[in-house]
Amino acid sequence: MADVRLDLDDMVAHLPGVRAELTAEATKRAALVRAAAAPHVKTGRFLGSIKVTHGKLDAFVTIDDPDAAVKNYGGVNHRTGKYQDGIHAIEKGLA
Repeated sequence: MADVRLDLDDMVAHLPGVRAELTAEATKRAALVRAAAAPHVKTGRFLGSIKVTHGKLDAFVTIDDPDAAVKNYGGVNHRTGKYQDGIHAIEKGLA
């Protein structure tokens, strides 16, 4: 009969090369988001805030621009009060 390891997910997550592979994947996806955002640069704040960050094991694409949601999805710009269409750069990083 087969044994089931209850810690298998933890064991695999700590294998050599897993963190490097996760970082490589996040870096690739961040590049896709940057490429989608680049044609829409006005101040550079959104584009400059796209970074790869790390948790204990994971790697994440983060965007620190406070207006990221409006710029990406569209909505009312709180500075101008005008509606702006979204650029949907985040979705490009999911492809």
